[in-house]
Amino acid sequence: MKPMRIKPATAVVALALASFTFAAVPADTAAARSATLGGAQSVVVNVNFQTQLPIDDLSDEAIVKSQESARALLYKLANKECGLLTATIAKTCRLSGLSINVNMQNRNRGNQASNYLFVKSNARYTITLKGAPAKQ
Repeated sequence: MKPMRIKPATAVVALALASFTFAAVPADTAAARSATLGGAQSVVVNVNFQTQLPIDDLSDEAIVKSQESARALLYKLANKECGLLTATIAKTCRLSGLSINVNMQNRNRGNQASNYLFVKSNARYTITLKGAPAKQ
């Protein structure tokens, strides 16, 4: 079996392309009352990670292993994000949702065909901001 080659530099550069969305939960809704942490109003943070990994070995076994490795990387990133949030803006943080999408595509460039594994995730965190006033 030919060994799978993933170019780490490509993954690192692409993983730096994360988008963030902040959404305050309205104070007058039942959802807001149930989405409080420690008595303070919570804020929802959505973080999207995406990358592409080249795949040289197209055997079923190698593709499955590549997909598992890619998902494991996204799980690790999602797990570390609360640490980043609490180190910067959040007093409290919890991962409240995570979706991951993995697909493979063939890109033809000139006479070269390249196979890529595309992975995307959307992680949702419920946080309370540092210095946020307690709910009255």
